[in-house]
Amino acid sequence: MKLASLIAAVAVGSAAVAAPQPFDVNDLVMMDRVGAPVLSPDGKTVAFTVRSTDYDANKGETSLWTVATDAGSPAKRVDEKTGAAGPQWSADSSGVYFLADHDDVNQLWHLPADDGEARVVSDLPLDINSFRLSPQGDRVLFSADVFMDCESDDALACTDSRLKERADNPATGMVYDRMFVRHWSQWSDGRRAQLFVADLNSDGTLGQPRWLTPGMDGDIPSKPFGSSAEFAFAPDGQSVYFSVNLDGASEPWSTDHNIWHLALDGTSEATNLTAGNKAWDAFPLPSPDGKTLYYLAMSVPGFESDRFAIMALDLETGESREVAPDWDRSASPLGLSDDGKTLYTSADNEGSHALFAIDVDSGEVAPLVDSGSVTGFDVAGNSTVVG
Repeated sequence: MKLASLIAAVAVGSAAVAAPQPFDVNDLVMMDRVGAPVLSPDGKTVAFTVRSTDYDANKGETSLWTVATDAGSPAKRVDEKTGAAGPQWSADSSGVYFLADHDDVNQLWHLPADDGEARVVSDLPLDINSFRLSPQGDRVLFSADVFMDCESDDALACTDSRLKERADNPATGMVYDRMFVRHWSQWSDGRRAQLFVADLNSDGTLGQPRWLTPGMDGDIPSKPFGSSAEFAFAPDGQSVYFSVNLDGASEPWSTDHNIWHLALDGTSEATNLTAGNKAWDAFPLPSPDGKTLYYLAMSVPGFESDRFAIMALDLETGESREVAPDWDRSASPLGLSDDGKTLYTSADNEGSHALFAIDVDSGEVAPLVDSGSVTGFDVAGNSTVVG
């Protein structure tokens, strides 16, 4: 396996070398921050975001960059927008999709890999929070905040209309009749993060979205720190997996997130795959052959700081097992080799946040990067990129 360090391969910022000086708080504020790397399916290019600071404007700006994995050319900025987030490669490595503002709405953009111009490919009335591309490259699974009592075929427009009515109302008070009122730093506005799916049209634009989870009164992904790692397409692109907490009024005291499976043809209801565990189940990752679902699970209900163990669910028998039961680290969202034999995860490890490889069959754990702090990684072919 080839392991490339994004930090070592990328030099972002001014090439000028300043005179030596003590490192102070201003230097810390002005440092560029490289986001999690995303490796193209062909293993040739890495996409990543860089957050820089506009000190005078007192704000941060995020841009999209790429760098070749052969280290033969420098990293380059490839978008003309600021605020780019969540880059994902198309299935054929021909371009990068990402989220960025368009007319004050967070929309989906596409950038060709051959130095073309980025263009917006969605035209939705509400922000896209996060998204996933199908393995076949013909569909987009995304999350958006909607009011649960809107009609399922009009949820995005209905929610947009109600938000505009609220903004025009001179009264600013909010009535809360259930928890959460605020989760950490995020206030509830009555909406839930919900899953939608849409086809990519022949011209590359996003088709009409369909609400997948009406009636499932929970946030997908979870709030306030959830991400697209909490939902995934099946390898054949015909169904999806996602995690959600549906404990309603008891949600503030519960960590009972479960992983659900839902076919996209609309012929069946969502199925709870982890109902037997009353603690947190999250971050579904199906194997390439579609026979196994890997995920992370806690074991102590109501305890957010419990250890995340790596689980393997046999989708035919419904039986689950812990992959590395003797490993006492708490795993982060997983990556999987193309042959399905090796899992990858990062975890806190003796003062570092390290990257590990885990043999699926034996549960043997091997450190790949065991010093410093791994902020993100991605796997494609026989290569792994680390940031």
